[in-house]
Amino acid sequence: MIRFLSSLFNKPTQEAQPVAGHAAETSMNFDSENVRPFLEGLAPGTIDQGALAVVDSAVGAMAVDETRDIVLNAQSGLQLQIYMDDIQAPDLYFFGPVEVIQYIDSALMAFANAMGL
Repeated sequence: MIRFLSSLFNKPTQEAQPVAGHAAETSMNFDSENVRPFLEGLAPGTIDQGALAVVDSAVGAMAVDETRDIVLNAQSGLQLQIYMDDIQAPDLYFFGPVEVIQYIDSALMAFANAMGL
């Protein structure tokens, strides 16, 4: 939890690798146990349901300094890049159309506020 709080004030240690064709990006560091609750809290249709299981599996199996790319919504073009910054502390980078990324960015801030961070 403290790691999550400090991440709000610190830039992720690794810069996201650009995903071709995407106009916008937003990111935040998470404690692993907060990844799924955040994703499930997004508006219906933002993320394909099958992508949740892929993200869960990736976060649970990734080694420190490993990166994985996941398509969260093929129709909107929303993609996620996970970088395991530390043990059980992934950096999540969201890439996609400006409108979708603006929504995700506001959802990230709302999630942090709701968690009291």
